[in-house]
Amino acid sequence: SALVVGEASAWLYWWYQESGSNDNEGLLLSGSTALTKRYFTLGNYSRFVRPGYVMVDVLGNSNPNLLLSAFTGTGGTVVVVAINKSTGPVDVPTTIAGGTAPASCTPYVTSSSANLAAGSAVTVTGGTFTASLAATTVTTFVCM
Repeated sequence: SALVVGEASAWLYWWYQESGSNDNEGLLLSGSTALTKRYFTLGNYSRFVRPGYVMVDVLGNSNPNLLLSAFTGTGGTVVVVAINKSTGPVDVPTTIAGGTAPASCTPYVTSSSANLAAGSAVTVTGGTFTASLAATTVTTFVCM
């Protein structure tokens, strides 16, 4: 919401390691090198939305449990980050407008059982692709 609604131009996270409770507030668990889900969720953005990328509008989303943001980068790369906050799966039809549409989008999913796991590429036809997002997941689509 900070990026899309608040139009923040950056996101900084300073809580490196949880001190005491190991409640996923830090990027590492207290007293260990174990990475938290917050680390991988942050990676859904920081690994794929690179310096110089520009946020573009996402239109038509009326689902309050689905947060969408999109970015364009060098060489026509498009990155779409979809957060499904609901307890059920959601289908996301996405149209990429303006410029030359990419041929495919590769999803990278963070969930209770996956950490930035690459999925099978989704074909883009006529600038449009549809993907199903599992419940309570963050999925980044890297489109080239």
